[in-house]
Amino acid sequence: MVQVMKIEEKKRHPCQLCGACCASFRVEFPATETSVPAALCNHSAREKKIMKGTQEKHRPACVALAGRVGKQVTCEIYHLRSSTCRNFQASYEPSSEPSSEPSSEPSSELLNRNDSMINEQRTTGKGHKNPRCDEARARHGMAPLRREDWCPRNEEERVEELTLI
Repeated sequence: MVQVMKIEEKKRHPCQLCGACCASFRVEFPATETSVPAALCNHSAREKKIMKGTQEKHRPACVALAGRVGKQVTCEIYHLRSSTCRNFQASYEPSSEPSSEPSSEPSSELLNRNDSMINEQRTTGKGHKNPRCDEARARHGMAPLRREDWCPRNEEERVEELTLI
């Protein structure tokens, strides 16, 4: 007798298996942003805030990053994260929604060298290669993300069938 068992599997977001950008770049954002808890920030001389841990020259790592880079990570302040973090897009990340934040203030130069490319991705829904994402992943010994690493948003919940004999 053959049994078919369905197993629901939620595909993990590639960023939750990475975290390299949070452990590679300085995260700087306008001092006027108030969403990030003050205890997690330092102030720069340029009227900016900097996420603690990201200003280190060797082995920067955001204090809000939990887990192990390249294995499983999470942002402990995900819903409160800065505009710099919200605007950073992983390579080939699909997005059909434009950024909800106004872009009147410049984001961190180090994270967002590709602002025009990222804005185009967000408005067209087409993911593209982000050299900054690839650079961060390489620093941590990971291969660049590929289009295949993403699933369409409507297929995030995947059902696999296993045949048991």
